[in-house]
Amino acid sequence: MKVEDFFNQQNIIDLSFFNFSNAITACYYARDNLEILKVNGNFLGFFPILGNVKNAYFPDVLEQIGLPGRQIEEFVRDITEKGTVLIPEIKISINDEDRVFSLLSTRTKNESFTYLNGVQGQFVDRTAEFNLRKERQNLLEEKIRDREIIEEKSRQLESLATRLQSTFHRRFTKYF
Repeated sequence: MKVEDFFNQQNIIDLSFFNFSNAITACYYARDNLEILKVNGNFLGFFPILGNVKNAYFPDVLEQIGLPGRQIEEFVRDITEKGTVLIPEIKISINDEDRVFSLLSTRTKNESFTYLNGVQGQFVDRTAEFNLRKERQNLLEEKIRDREIIEEKSRQLESLATRLQSTFHRRFTKYF
């Protein structure tokens, strides 16, 4: 008999997920076969359109939130072959609002409790960061455009000054 047989499987899973249940990110825990066992409240809050995802196949959830098929295939391949996945940018439209998330997932291993062997992951809402980055980029582009306008106006003023000087010089030398 194994030590894990003496413990309530659901209680052990709940305990191992305790920190995730209080996380500010959207967390999930799935079996080795990517069947979702648990999600935290933020998962449901971040993706209200999904509803109950318990027992759903995680790649199907990724498809429902709009991840392209190529990225879903990469997720499955990387979690299978490498045991870890980082997708730095997932753009999702939720209730007509564009949001940006990162997805971090890893395989878990536990010798004592084999039912904790699976995949855990979290979506990090990076919308504010990406909006600030976009705003910064827009400001930089605007600064470059302003500099180009100032340089063009300076060239025009220099050209006008040169023409005025030439005209003044011709008229002034005419009298002397």
